[in-house]
Amino acid sequence: MKQFALFVIFLTLILGCKKDDPETIVTPIVGRWLLSEREQTENGEKTWITIPDSLGGGFTFREDGAVLYGNGYTICCHPKFLSINGQKVNAPARQKLNMDPICTFANCISSETWYIEVQGDELILTFEGGARTKYVRATGGI
Repeated sequence: MKQFALFVIFLTLILGCKKDDPETIVTPIVGRWLLSEREQTENGEKTWITIPDSLGGGFTFREDGAVLYGNGYTICCHPKFLSINGQKVNAPARQKLNMDPICTFANCISSETWYIEVQGDELILTFEGGARTKYVRATGGI
């Protein structure tokens, strides 16, 4: 009987352990983000350069990890993975997303993984090549 009780406890512990839910990992970035700055390296010094609002643009992250332009279409060169504050999740497959027809002309040589650091209403996006851009959460509707 003692062995059975230990087995039940062990089984409960094993089944109770699970990986973080991808939706929970994505939650901090869900919403609309506007480009505010880009990182520039000059003479070995890295500095942030402010992007004027008229040139900024931005995108929206959905709950499933899809990245959309303001027109509701997914971005042309969608990543396969998102790494959000160090936790990697699968992004939706490109084929399952509503692609902008202009994307048929895009030559996607983009990062397979987008590295995202988010704190409150500020998001820093780092591509595999090292390029970094900073975004602020848009206020108002998505």
